[in-house]
Amino acid sequence: MKNKVFSFILISIITFVIVGCTVPRPAPVETRTVEMERKPIEAYFKRNKNLVDGAFYTVRKGDTLYGIALAFGQNWRDIASWNSLSDPDKIKIGEKLRVVPKDTGNGAVSIPLKSAAIENPSEKSTLSESELAGKERALDDALPDDSIDRDEGLVTSLGWVWPTNGQIMEQFSDSNSKGISIAGASGEAIFAVSDGKVVYSGNGLRGYGNLVIIKHPDEFITAYAHNKSILVKEGETVNKGQKIAEMGMSETDSPKLLFEVRRGGKPLDPLLYLPNR
Repeated sequence: MKNKVFSFILISIITFVIVGCTVPRPAPVETRTVEMERKPIEAYFKRNKNLVDGAFYTVRKGDTLYGIALAFGQNWRDIASWNSLSDPDKIKIGEKLRVVPKDTGNGAVSIPLKSAAIENPSEKSTLSESELAGKERALDDALPDDSIDRDEGLVTSLGWVWPTNGQIMEQFSDSNSKGISIAGASGEAIFAVSDGKVVYSGNGLRGYGNLVIIKHPDEFITAYAHNKSILVKEGETVNKGQKIAEMGMSETDSPKLLFEVRRGGKPLDPLLYLPNR
């Protein structure tokens, strides 16, 4: 009897093990951190000429009213009003939006386009490779230097202050960064570099997190991105050195301030306008 009981228990254990081995197990879940694609503000100015018609801008895929307003240095509420938009989140691809008030002329935006070289098939070059290389070097030397020297007189007249303390971790670059990134601690104060008016305060522009945009005299616009908290509202007048936000890491990987400067829609190197420190 004992042998039968023992055999039954042994068979039951073996059966349980076999069944357990055949039960499909869920595949391991791989956790990935997906970095949100940054859509630079300057993308709004890298359009073909036919997309900007006088005072109007033609909406393209991926555009937001907030981003368009930022690109043209306007308050998004004003653009919504000029175009009778009841919902700022509902703009259609191909729709033409007025981006300047009616009483400011045509408000045409000038977009420089690189001229393409046109090859004449009837004219063949008879230069050797070494001669051609020499002429190309001479042409490069003759081209104007696009670099902008720091104008100390302008810096003094502007009288800007630094937007925050901390070390610069990323420099301005035409091809990559349209501003400078300044490292710091979460909650560290962010200041307005000069007197101005807040034209945007929120997080509606992808890749910039909690963002403040201030319009200053002489058509300068400054942007302060990745904030932890925002302390000013749209339409509010701010003074130079006023605390407008607290540093954070919204839509970025570490506490930092992304500080951008624009004039007439053109990204500028902030270090050309900030005082030495």
